[in-house]
Amino acid sequence: MQSGKYFGALFLLLLFLFIDIFLNCFIFTFRVENVVVLVLYIFQDICLVFALIVMSLMFVNTYIFQAGLVKILVKKFKLTIITNILYLCITIAFHIVDLNKRWKYPDYYYWDNFDLSILFTIQRLVAAFHYYFYKRTALRLADPLFYKDSQWIRNWLKGVKTGEHHQTSMVMTSHTLNKS
Repeated sequence: MQSGKYFGALFLLLLFLFIDIFLNCFIFTFRVENVVVLVLYIFQDICLVFALIVMSLMFVNTYIFQAGLVKILVKKFKLTIITNILYLCITIAFHIVDLNKRWKYPDYYYWDNFDLSILFTIQRLVAAFHYYFYKRTALRLADPLFYKDSQWIRNWLKGVKTGEHHQTSMVMTSHTLNKS
């Protein structure tokens, strides 16, 4: 990694990851009022959205994106994009169901509810995949190779099939890259 050029974005991405892990681990250990849980859930959801925004900004700043080779980024980070969006949706759904149960039955033990238990389990399983792909992507996006022309991009472009309409701009970009 270059001397701190991408350190700020990497730090933010890892900070959002840590906040999410911390809240997932400890939010149920605190016996707090429903309003406090609501605020913590909103904070967690905002951190997830900001993490997606920072990661998207890192995608936009790459040489590959600026050269118009978005397909390479999508192919390399498809699982990360899918798990991030899926995790955000499942987390929001879990927060909504949990808060509804808390407000309807404040003194009732509602964890024996089948729907909430299944949603909680699915959210935690997807969280494990989210953490893995998110951290891997954050570290990979900090690699300077994504921010300059390099041989692996040219090799990928050579493997692109010519003659397909949606890939003609990528082939033209390949010829432009070879001339420089």
